[in-house]
Amino acid sequence: MSKPQALLQEALFAHRAGRLADALARYAQYTRLMPGDAAGWQNLAVVAQQCRDFAQAARAVQKSLDLRPDEPACLLLAGNIHQDLGDLEAAAGHLEKAVRVAPGFAQAWNNLGIVRRERGLMDAAEAAFRAAVQAKPDYARAWNNLGSTLLHLERPGEAQECFRTALALDPKYAHAHLNLGLYQLAIGRHAEAEASLAR
Repeated sequence: MSKPQALLQEALFAHRAGRLADALARYAQYTRLMPGDAAGWQNLAVVAQQCRDFAQAARAVQKSLDLRPDEPACLLLAGNIHQDLGDLEAAAGHLEKAVRVAPGFAQAWNNLGIVRRERGLMDAAEAAFRAAVQAKPDYARAWNNLGSTLLHLERPGEAQECFRTALALDPKYAHAHLNLGLYQLAIGRHAEAEASLAR
């Protein structure tokens, strides 16, 4: 086995074992030896993000995108990293490209909705969350996010249905119970709110 292959195997093993610092060091060594391996840079970016070294993660994911500019999973990762950095405009750009390249990529639509909502673009956020649940109807998190956005848009009836859909898909989804309980509390249905919040 060559040295790069050995480093890659060590990095993968360390990552799977949860030894993030070791994995980060091995991926960094590997990418220095194999700078043309886009997957190696992507893996380095993932581990750097998990280590909360967002600057290194951003550099690594850009290296990967330089090699594979239309890779949807890498574009999603880049969007998430730039969101972690607080650069919502860059995050939105990567996520918008991800859904252009892969229109059925539900997770990218969902994360784009989150970024748009953080930027105060509520109508655009709603559109993104609706695209997410259209692409993946059993996506409980996207239903919950759609409901939260509809509450901001003062459409509580629709929001409640989204929270109930999320809970039908995942009865243990705490955030959806919380959001439903807060809605019930706001409209004075205290017993139902108490039950939802207790869940």
